[in-house]
Amino acid sequence: MILHRLRAANALKYTLLDLSDLPEQGVILLTGPNESGKSTIGELICLALFGRTHALPELSVERAIRWGERELEIEVEVTASDENRWRICRRLNLEGDRSASMFCAAKDVEIRGWRAVNQAIERLLGYDFDAFIESFYLARREIAPPHPRSETLKAMAGVDIVRTIYKGN
Repeated sequence: MILHRLRAANALKYTLLDLSDLPEQGVILLTGPNESGKSTIGELICLALFGRTHALPELSVERAIRWGERELEIEVEVTASDENRWRICRRLNLEGDRSASMFCAAKDVEIRGWRAVNQAIERLLGYDFDAFIESFYLARREIAPPHPRSETLKAMAGVDIVRTIYKGN
C-alpha cells in the first residue's frame, strides 16, 4: 500500500491534519519529541482504513473525536495491491452517527457503509486490522523469539512466497 494523503479534522489531538504529496517510494520517517503526535498519525491511518485503532475498539471509536468537538472527519488516499488509487472517507459524531465510503475513479467504483468499507479494505489490502497493528507496532517490541504472528509480516513483505518456492525446489 502506498499512502498519498492523510487528512483529518477534529481527530484525536489534531484540529486539522493534512499530509499531502507524500513520496511514493522509500520510507517516510516521522520525528519529533514525545507527545508531538507521531503515533497519533499512525492511529489516524488505522482509523481511516479499519474504522478503529489499537486503543479504540470499533464500539468506542467516537472517543477519537477531539475534545470539545462534535464530529470527526478523516480521509486517506492510497494505492492498493490492485494498483489503483482509492479514497477512503469516514465521518462520525458524538450522537453515534457513522458513515464511510471508498471510491476509485479508475474503476468507477464506490462502496458505502461502515461494515461494507471495512470488508472491502481487507480484501483490497490483503490483510486485516490485526495484521496492520502487528506491523505498525513491530518496532516498539523488545527483540525476542519470533512472535506467533510473524508469518503475517512475512506475507505482507512477500517473503513467504519466496520461501515456499525455494523449499519446493
